[in-house]
Amino acid sequence: MERFTGPKLRFVSAILVLGIMAGCGKQSSEEYIQEAKQYLEEDNSAAAIVALKNAVKTAPKSAPARYELGRVYVIQKQYESAEKELNRALEYGFEASKVLPLLTQAYQNTGAYSALSKIEHEQAGLTSVEKAEIGYFKVVSLARLDNVTEAKLLIEDLRSLDTGSVYKGLTAAYSLVLDSDFENALIAVSALKDESPQNAEVLKLLAQLHLASNQPKEAADVFKDYVQFYPEDSQTTFVLAKLLVDLGEMSAAEPYVDSLLKINKQHGLLNQLKAAISISKENYSDALKHAEIAISNGVDELSLRLIAGYAAYQEQDFTGANRHLSYIAGALPNNHPGLKLLAASQLQLGLTTDLGGVLSRLDKLTEQDAPLFSKASYELIKGGYEKDAEALIKKSGGISRTAEDLTRLGLLQ
Repeated sequence: MERFTGPKLRFVSAILVLGIMAGCGKQSSEEYIQEAKQYLEEDNSAAAIVALKNAVKTAPKSAPARYELGRVYVIQKQYESAEKELNRALEYGFEASKVLPLLTQAYQNTGAYSALSKIEHEQAGLTSVEKAEIGYFKVVSLARLDNVTEAKLLIEDLRSLDTGSVYKGLTAAYSLVLDSDFENALIAVSALKDESPQNAEVLKLLAQLHLASNQPKEAADVFKDYVQFYPEDSQTTFVLAKLLVDLGEMSAAEPYVDSLLKINKQHGLLNQLKAAISISKENYSDALKHAEIAISNGVDELSLRLIAGYAAYQEQDFTGANRHLSYIAGALPNNHPGLKLLAASQLQLGLTTDLGGVLSRLDKLTEQDAPLFSKASYELIKGGYEKDAEALIKKSGGISRTAEDLTRLGLLQ
């Protein structure tokens, strides 16, 4: 047997040490899972996810690792990632009764209604409470898939569950919704809110029933409760903000809009809401800024162009006012105030060619319109448009009251 001495002995010793160190640094999938659980106890979900990803990398077909990673993703509200991991956990043999309640949450939040409608709510090992919750979400999914007949059959099946779960009550109320009996459904869900005032599904269904019953103010109040408890739900926060703007409650809407704009400053519909709020507060600079952001991001509604045109005019940005109001002039009815603003902007810009056509659409005039018409007539004559000027002079003759307008009118005549 060869004996190692001197340099050879040192070389072999170094290799042994490196081998031992490499062996010590390699964790098993189970050890990574335990490490992740320790991180969760310390409320460090980010570190737990890293550890569980290492567990999956070490053993890709480890059902416990997939399940734990999916579970943490649900906690973190990363529902699309949760779907993937929880389905893998089922595929690799993890206990279905533990996976299905979490997978239901993931499907419900990603809108995977088809997949949710196929979850087996009678799976062995599920408690009556879990069956009631999964069953309710299945009913809602079937309804959204227009499979009302199957939804009603499932509702009847769920009535036999021996549980006082709020989801059993929601399922019974949803039966009334499917029959369009919104009045009694509203009564039933209002009672559930008294029992479970912070339940997300109770609050959302109650708000929707208020809307279906043409009670937007009451719906907004319920949505406020929901957003207070679930501020991370940006979609519902947007619904609330839009509803408040529609109700004219601009000051109440503004904090919700501002919080969402911090997430996405270029969001078209959010900027449209902010423009409407700003114009109501006579903050014309902000109104114009947000209206133009909304327009540049694909929102091109007549009301938004009106806001932009009016705000630009108030800011004495007559080029901007003309641009926005000209864009929608054809869609405005005769005598619309926007046409007067357009004409006034064109007058300021010296766009005499366009003036006559716009002012010819105005025939319901007041004393306040006299300066606009007399000045426009003067500019038309200067530009050589005598016939257009003559028509305007006839219109404005009976409304001129000030000495300046009467003098100008006399000179024009």
